[in-house]
Amino acid sequence: MQSVNTSQNALADLRTVQEAMVRIWSNKQYFESLSLANRQTSELEKAIINSLDSKRLKLYQDDILIRRIYLVKQCFKLTWKVLADEGEGEELVNNYWNQHPSSNSNAFFELEFFPNFLHNSNAIKNYPYVVELAKYEWLRHKALFDSSAMKRARSANLFSKNDRQTMVPMLHPALVLANFNYPVHKIAGRTAANRWKEQTYKTDDHYIAIYQSLNDRKKLRVIELDEFSFMLLDYARSNRLTYEELIQYACSLLPGEDAVATATELIEMFIQFEQLDMILGSSKHIQ
Repeated sequence: MQSVNTSQNALADLRTVQEAMVRIWSNKQYFESLSLANRQTSELEKAIINSLDSKRLKLYQDDILIRRIYLVKQCFKLTWKVLADEGEGEELVNNYWNQHPSSNSNAFFELEFFPNFLHNSNAIKNYPYVVELAKYEWLRHKALFDSSAMKRARSANLFSKNDRQTMVPMLHPALVLANFNYPVHKIAGRTAANRWKEQTYKTDDHYIAIYQSLNDRKKLRVIELDEFSFMLLDYARSNRLTYEELIQYACSLLPGEDAVATATELIEMFIQFEQLDMILGSSKHIQ
């Protein structure tokens, strides 16, 4: 039992050393805040600092920061324009990695929490949509690089009124559905043209579908939806239901409406979804 405890303590000690070294090596701001005379600097940190070549360490830290800034710029090109115009950049990136240390071998996924982190930015005071703009850019990257989309293909079984009780819609495998308070897809276009300062925006519900083009996987399609279409697609994605079951679900959302008229409208909607490649055909429903 004692040997087990000794091993666990040794592992804990090694983990503490590793975490301290990572903080010092990868975080220039953190390193510069440490002082050998500072009581908050632990003995372990003092020992690590004393053992390092400060010139080489600075080069390494600068290189990490440059790479992180480049990564943020590539993933959030439009958001970065707004942030840079507000005088935010290096410090914001540093602070983000302080709160979200590297935990993934794919650097891209380390930025998953960056949009929400922008609640702490100065830019949000003048541009309250900056968080959603960043989320929109993140979702675009997610849709563009979703490996499941490699399997996408149009099915030979297109929607048929006669098969609506036995067939299930096949949604685009990398379909992203998002609800925003600002028209971020339009703001993105204005920001790309350096015109984001020309207009202010009121909050409202904006429903958007983002997915890879069937013809060119390097391109994305962005479609603005109404609330009803958004809810139907979201429900279809979460539940493997036949067209008939989806029609019944839609009718339950519209009590008092004519069921036949609603069903007719939905059939036209399913056909439109197929034409837009959000639905790629149908498959047989398996009980």
